[in-house]
Amino acid sequence: MSARGIRAGGWIRAAWAAGVVGCALAFAVPESPAKTIIVRSDDAEAFFWSGLFRTFTDTLITNGIPHTIGVIPSQTSGELISDDAAMTAYLKSIKGISTIELALHGWQHSYYEFQSLTLAQAESKIASGLAVLQAALGVAPTTFIPPQNAYNSNTLQACANKGLTRFSAAGYNDPYAGQELPAGLLHLPSTVDSQDWSRGGALKTSAAVIQECVAALASREVIVLQFHFWAFGDDNGALVPANYQVLLEIIGWLKQQAAQGVTLTTIGAYGRAVQPPDPPPVTFVGTNKTLIVRSDDAEAFFGLDLLRTVTDTVISYGVPHTLGVIPSHPSGELLSDDPGMVAYLNSIKGTPGVELALHGWQHASYEFANLTLADAQSKITAGLAELQATLGIVPKTFIPPYNAFNSNTLQACVNKGLTRFSAASYSDPAAWTESPPGLLHVPSVVDFQDWNNNGAVKSGAQIIQECEAALALRDTVVIQIHFWAFGDSSGALDPVPYRSLVDVLAWVRAQGDLGAKLKTIAAYAPPAPAVTNKVLTVAVAGANDDAYEAGGTMVRGAAYTIAGKSGSTVHRAGFRFASVKLPKTAKIVSAKLRLSYNWASGATDTILYGEARDSSAAFATTKNNLSGRTKTSATVAWSGLPIAAWGQVIESPDITAIVKQIVSRTGWKSGNPITILQYENAATARIWEAITYEGGASFAPKLVIEYQ
Repeated sequence: MSARGIRAGGWIRAAWAAGVVGCALAFAVPESPAKTIIVRSDDAEAFFWSGLFRTFTDTLITNGIPHTIGVIPSQTSGELISDDAAMTAYLKSIKGISTIELALHGWQHSYYEFQSLTLAQAESKIASGLAVLQAALGVAPTTFIPPQNAYNSNTLQACANKGLTRFSAAGYNDPYAGQELPAGLLHLPSTVDSQDWSRGGALKTSAAVIQECVAALASREVIVLQFHFWAFGDDNGALVPANYQVLLEIIGWLKQQAAQGVTLTTIGAYGRAVQPPDPPPVTFVGTNKTLIVRSDDAEAFFGLDLLRTVTDTVISYGVPHTLGVIPSHPSGELLSDDPGMVAYLNSIKGTPGVELALHGWQHASYEFANLTLADAQSKITAGLAELQATLGIVPKTFIPPYNAFNSNTLQACVNKGLTRFSAASYSDPAAWTESPPGLLHVPSVVDFQDWNNNGAVKSGAQIIQECEAALALRDTVVIQIHFWAFGDSSGALDPVPYRSLVDVLAWVRAQGDLGAKLKTIAAYAPPAPAVTNKVLTVAVAGANDDAYEAGGTMVRGAAYTIAGKSGSTVHRAGFRFASVKLPKTAKIVSAKLRLSYNWASGATDTILYGEARDSSAAFATTKNNLSGRTKTSATVAWSGLPIAAWGQVIESPDITAIVKQIVSRTGWKSGNPITILQYENAATARIWEAITYEGGASFAPKLVIEYQ
């Protein structure tokens, strides 16, 4: 799919669900001041949601965020940017703003427009685009952005020949990142994308985008953050408030980086060559983690030599894997009709760590997605019989073609004695569970291929990063490969994607050597469920539930609270958690107050109390409304509150004693409020500010109680 969707009499785009960041963010500011962040905004064009584009762009401008706008000169229908008077007028109105660069974004933004052009064709399209932007907007762009981030060497040479000096594709498909090649054409590819193309272009959370930026800045001097303005609207081009909140939170983070010395600029204004980053470090994932490799599409008369090379490579690294075998073809040919394939599969079937699984029946398009129970059972029966007769095996694992299935598929698997099922996590709502009973779902999580880039094999570093990210969320990850992806158009081994295979296998093997579990799907058994404590997280959810007091004067509605001393003025803060649904009989294991950093004059010492009341009231404006409240006898010193990155979560010491004293009151019941008070420490003449609910709901103070 193109980066914008597919135009067919209008715009069709995958629906997405994006939400406001659900938790306070904790991000480190880059240590080195010699860092640069560039924002790239693609797809400004005629007759496409100019109102949403204006809102998005004006938001960046009014917040002082420099950015490069990719302008599409024409459309496949022949309409030029100049044919849209409103879009043209707006672009002309902003072209002189110092923080704005208008770049050439292809010619008509047709599907992979520049990927296969001759030099003459590329020059012609670029020349046409430059001419249109010059005539319509009076600009002479110096930056070229290829549609869908796809190009070839002719594109690069054509850019240089036409006087362009900057080129921006995407890091995942740009081998020239940070280089001038051809001479004079500096490549500054997008590094972080605000959308998740593995989920139909869904807008990521601000937390995810910022985390990716922080990680990229750790190993690079310059990163490019890519946006598409239309990702912040609905299917009619209307602004989605939750998506817009994501933009605002990312902008807030960008402004904080600028305040810390990070340079914000445009692609065209960035003038210093950079070196390609080193590969990211690989860290050990842990002994409680399991890695499984799943290899699909072994079948008759298809790529035996390449399958043998890839499979033998996996075996040579001592990495267990599950190989999905297709019993038949839509043409009627059976696996048994190919003696070469049968001989090879028979030669490896007894190899330790090799599992042969049933991969559908004929691997027809979405073969099991809409079958009746009888039809599903018939196909599975036929497949099992073919593998039994040909290979002498009784598979335990079923892999539905295209990862598509229905409930009848699952029941048919159970009825035929299969015990494992592996689709893909994005298509399997029963992932990691037994459903129906006896059929454990073990879906693929990380795919070697980028299906938003024509199935191109990702780099080894990217795949490893995805595995590590997935393992941070779960104990088991299934890595999916298709052997044919490691070949060229003739089926011969392609050294470039094969390098990714070798790198990932080496990493997997290293994890096994260090104690991680390496399994096949059939050999995998989920760990016994651990006895875990329950965690209750309650955030401040109202404007009058966080406040501070300065010398007795109450302040509500500010974007921050203050605690500590400034000169002779005492500052005290209060946080009321309106509905704490903690069972009265709960055994509290721990309780913490979490505040998001806004500003501090230095490391600050404070003292925490609770309000000794069954149902504490919201804060009022009356003098001493906070300090006049009855405090618990239990106190906790919270010392050394640090200077930190804006938005970073700072967690208090354990305040179980305070919380216990409140909830053990005779009149307190589940659902009542709990109020925590933050007082100054008389020995410390410093102040510390926390972001309030009014300063950003996702940064609101939180009370976290772990209990049994």
